[in-house]
Formats: sequence, C-alpha cells, structure tokens
Amino acid sequence: MQESDWGIVLDEFLHIGSGLLLIIAAVAIITGLVRHYVPQEKLQEKLSKHESKGPIIGALMGILTPFCSAAMIPVMIGMVQMGIATGTVFSFLISAPLTNFVVVGLIAATFGIKVAFIYFLLTFLGAIAAGYIVSFTSLRNAVKRDIVEPKQTCSVST
Repeated sequence: MQESDWGIVLDEFLHIGSGLLLIIAAVAIITGLVRHYVPQEKLQEKLSKHESKGPIIGALMGILTPFCSAAMIPVMIGMVQMGIATGTVFSFLISAPLTNFVVVGLIAATFGIKVAFIYFLLTFLGAIAAGYIVSFTSLRNAVKRDIVEPKQTCSVST
C-alpha cells in the first residue's frame, strides 16, 4: 500500500469508529434511562403479555440495537431472567445482529438501497418466523429460566 492509501484507511477508520462510538453511547444512555425510569415489572408485563405478537416485537427491538451477536448474549440472558416469552427473545437474538440500522446502512452504502431493502426484508421476516417456530412448538420449554450464579468454592482464612 502506498502512503496515501494508509491515510484513506485511517480516515475511514476514524470516521466510522467515531460514528459507532456515538451510537453505542446513545443506546447505552437510552437503555440506562429506560431501566431507571420504567419499572422492570411493567416492562416484563408488556413484553410477556402478547405472546402472539412477541416475535414481531422482538424483531423490531433488534433493529434498534447496533451490536454484534456476542454482545446480545447478556441482553438475552436478562430477557430470559425477566420471564419474557421465548419467541420474543429468539426473534430479538436473531434480528439484532442482522437487521440493525448499522448493518443495513453499510449494506446500502456498499451494494445499494435495493439490495439493502431485500436483505432487511428477508432477515427481518426470518427472525419473526424463527420466533414463531420457537413460540408455538415444544422448543419454548427448552430454555433454562434460572441462570445459575457462580458460587465461591474456596476461601482463604487467617
């Protein structure tokens, strides 16, 4: 690579990195505000109330989260512990890394708006379908609801 190519790479890295940093900070602040001002019981009730709409709600929530699938695991564990319907959780888990606005925006910038729209439509509908499959089959009972907390196994005494 020539020296000017490295400058372009660095410029793109800083531009995209700063944008992602702002998005992640905004989502973290919004999440913190929701957790602080909205009682967990009320949130749990809203998300668990309509099991027939749950996969759609889960997939829609996934659009708003600009994180990869690895970052979704703690969120998913929290949702499971709250007692949210399994179909909602699975739709969210599938939708979040595939249909979030960062991914769709990058696909649109790279391949065009038509390809991005088709990609979004297929992955969004796939996340909803997977949520319904989990919701209305015996798979909904396959998720362990109580997460085991690690226990202290050794100690030092004086």
